[in-house]
Amino acid sequence: MIGIGIIGIGFGARVHLPAFEALKKQVRVVALAGTDASETKRIADEHRIQFATTSWRALIKHPLVEAVSVATPPNTHAEIVLLALKSGKHVLCEKPLSPSVIETDLMTQTAQKSRLVHGIDFEFRMTPEWAQAKKLVARGRIGQLQYIHISWLTGGRARKDLPITWRQRQDGGGVLSEFGSHLVDFIEWLAGPIVAVSTDLETIKYYPKRERRFLADDMCNMLLRLKNGAFANVVISNVVHGGNGFSIELYGTQGTLKLVNNNLGDSVYGFELFEGIPGRDGVRRLLTPRSFSRENTLPSDGRILAFREMAKQFIAAIQKKPTDLPDFTVGRRVQRVIEAARRSAQRDTWVKV
Repeated sequence: MIGIGIIGIGFGARVHLPAFEALKKQVRVVALAGTDASETKRIADEHRIQFATTSWRALIKHPLVEAVSVATPPNTHAEIVLLALKSGKHVLCEKPLSPSVIETDLMTQTAQKSRLVHGIDFEFRMTPEWAQAKKLVARGRIGQLQYIHISWLTGGRARKDLPITWRQRQDGGGVLSEFGSHLVDFIEWLAGPIVAVSTDLETIKYYPKRERRFLADDMCNMLLRLKNGAFANVVISNVVHGGNGFSIELYGTQGTLKLVNNNLGDSVYGFELFEGIPGRDGVRRLLTPRSFSRENTLPSDGRILAFREMAKQFIAAIQKKPTDLPDFTVGRRVQRVIEAARRSAQRDTWVKV
């Protein structure tokens, strides 16, 4: 039984905690750290977690904690992760690994030297429809991949009365980092390295002038060149009213695959996989071997199921079993692409990765 310590009571409590609890035959959440003492204690009591603290350092040092799950804002990851690794604890960290490429380099080098398990939560890889699309592309189902088009347009932050959090601030927030990191990971996982990027970043939601200068992008448009010769176009926003949801289109020399999720309330539940065949009008739906939507018990947040599958990979790696866990080298690589995208937006030109 592996003792897990969770740092963060936002996404950590909403997603990490129920996901690990679903794996109770293999792990036990023994510690929880959060910035709000009373709320941390309330959650810990509700879930019978024996150690609750406002000190993530104390959690890392706790003798029952063998592995740490980090769900804090990105600009805090480096300090937490480095201490955890130096303390001999395995680490599963939220994305992006860090807003700084220099920090991601240090985190990755430290993790590799430690010989501990280090993983990053690109949980969309665990979505069955995404995994199936990757398999079909690898098997040559659509021939040579030529073009990828991704549109992720929602209104999750469109309301004017929503409070500003770290997710909207420049130091680690913005849709390029929060959403774009998932998509950069998917593109390279599917089709190989991105070699150049051209990006336009904007803040289109209205904010008072005194706040606006501190805020990050809420609209992103990226053009990407891949080493294999393919191109990609990625459009992201979470402040558009009545957005079209989440779609990924993969165009090859012999066909097309489309991943479509029209569920504006959940970015994981609702994905369907479609295939377009040359000489036929329209597309046909492909059934995947498994789907989150066909599970017996569905939590209210689809990310719990995706993270649960990532947690399984993390546990398997600790147990020295075969695993598909993306490690810190993946997080470092994604951050290099993200940083190149930001430089491109600042310079208004293509930037090599």
